Amino acid sequence: MTHITTQGFLDEVLTTMISKGASDLYITVDCPIIYRVSDKLVNHSDRILNNDDIEQMIAQLLTKLQIESFDKDLEYNISIEWANKTRFRLNFFHQQRNRGIVIRSIKTIIPTISELGLPSIYADLALKKRGLILVSSPSGSGKSTSVAAMLNHRNINGSGHIITIEDPIEFVHSHINCIFTQREIGTDTLSYEIALKNCLRQKADVVFIGEIRDRETMEYAINFAETGHLCIATLHSNNTNQSMLRMLSFFPEESHRSVAVALSQNIEAIISQKIVPNLSHSRSLVTEVMLNVGLIKSLIADIKIDEIRDMMEKNEGMGSMTFDSSLYNMVKGGIISEEVAVSNAESPNQLKFRFVQNNQNSPLNKALNNSSNKNSF
Repeated sequence: MTHITTQGFLDEVLTTMISKGASDLYITVDCPIIYRVSDKLVNHSDRILNNDDIEQMIAQLLTKLQIESFDKDLEYNISIEWANKTRFRLNFFHQQRNRGIVIRSIKTIIPTISELGLPSIYADLALKKRGLILVSSPSGSGKSTSVAAMLNHRNINGSGHIITIEDPIEFVHSHINCIFTQREIGTDTLSYEIALKNCLRQKADVVFIGEIRDRETMEYAINFAETGHLCIATLHSNNTNQSMLRMLSFFPEESHRSVAVALSQNIEAIISQKIVPNLSHSRSLVTEVMLNVGLIKSLIADIKIDEIRDMMEKNEGMGSMTFDSSLYNMVKGGIISEEVAVSNAESPNQLKFRFVQNNQNSPLNKALNNSSNKNSF
């Protein structure tokens, strides 16, 4: 983690970011600095940035070695702790032969599972002794925050050595009942592969992999679960089925069957998340949870991925829940509108039909129907 104490324009920009409650800040050539506030874009000022402005910021934020790595890889990620202990995640990139920066604000206080409104199954999964738990969603859908809440729950209610390997570190954990070893790619270790190779030598009980991006990392994740560890990892995918397909895609097709069998024996759960607008003019988290119980295990082993969703619906009493069921329950709970639920559903027509059925079976509609039937005679 890099510490900065720079003054002037950069201080002004970050201070404004905090005061506005902005989630993200965009810095690019021929454009003013732009904040993302409640998912709307807001200009910092009318000042248009040029290439020299951005190069000066990069020189303030990165060390000489980090700049060399940025020049080589054309991308670079770090987390920083600013003057008042506020944390930010920075992504440096090249575009149209110029360089740019996206800064994301990171909450330093780790929320609890209940504060995030997550299902209680998250807490149960966090205390598992072994297995593979995958948390999937598109960027900006709360994966990192949910995982931090799960690790914090184990820190308070469990014990052991937890190793996190991240690019970059987002939440810093205190030692409560667990010992935390947090390693950042590019700062504490050269790569995921090198860090993961040494995890077993460091006697970990829990390993958190910031993101599975390739076959080697996927193999390590499976191996950790097979050798009696709990491995939590994130994937960039939209739902359970896509997560399964993505994991298989890391391997050649001829080995899909053996990989699927290994996954069926080691996956504890696949959690998927998305964020939707709610009736309070804010945003709410929607979750999908696939627990590897009952016939789901054999569906995974046989690569019958298209049948998993139906089985999840049948297993809802055991803790599994599809996105569409979560959306339905959120409408019933007065959290989101039917329109939002349908527009974010995996099977919009089926969810529409479910709402129609529910409305027809409501006490008010039954009374109206009975009255109508009586008047027809």
